[in-house]
Amino acid sequence: MGFIIFTALVITFLISAIKLYFKISNKENKLLVFISLLSVITYIIHGLLNNYLDTDKAAVPFWGFLAIVCSIDIYCSENQNPQLGELRKGKFNIHSVTL
Repeated sequence: MGFIIFTALVITFLISAIKLYFKISNKENKLLVFISLLSVITYIIHGLLNNYLDTDKAAVPFWGFLAIVCSIDIYCSENQNPQLGELRKGKFNIHSVTL
């Protein structure tokens, strides 16, 4: 059961990271997603020979890179919605909201 969950997690991460890479227009975020994607792929390929997820010190980069991609995805999805951007900047106008 653990193998199936881990495989689903990795496949979901790879698909969402690749989609996010092509969706982002900011070069810095795009580079960060690309580096995180390559790092996780390297970690998984190396993990086929040695399993490092049981060691807490070696599992931190894996979960860290997943968190980086998730946070960039949330950040980019919020910035593409102009209503959320106006709300965060304090320039929210009730008349500009369209339902």
